Amino acid sequence: MGVDVDLGEAPVTRDPDRGQGPRLLAEAFYRGLGADAADVTLPLRRRDLAIARDLVAVGATPLEAEAFARDMNGKSMRIAPVDLRSFERERLGWQARCRGAKG
Repeated sequence: MGVDVDLGEAPVTRDPDRGQGPRLLAEAFYRGLGADAADVTLPLRRRDLAIARDLVAVGATPLEAEAFARDMNGKSMRIAPVDLRSFERERLGWQARCRGAKG
């Protein structure tokens, strides 16, 4: 559990796992592709972490990223590459298709 600290304007949560969220999301995404995030070049890793920070900020989870990567990696007719940028771009539509398939 994190500890909330009031710094005047907005509370800041001191959660030890909070800073790990983007890294965990990126690692899960690559795991879904059947790859290792450590094999990515440093510039791509930095780009992926920036994208992952934005995704975590809007509620994306490592489980969701891994499922998206696994799902997209299995599509034989896909033309565009599967990367964190595509997850960022296609996430909401993918979620809607998943909900539609279940309901």
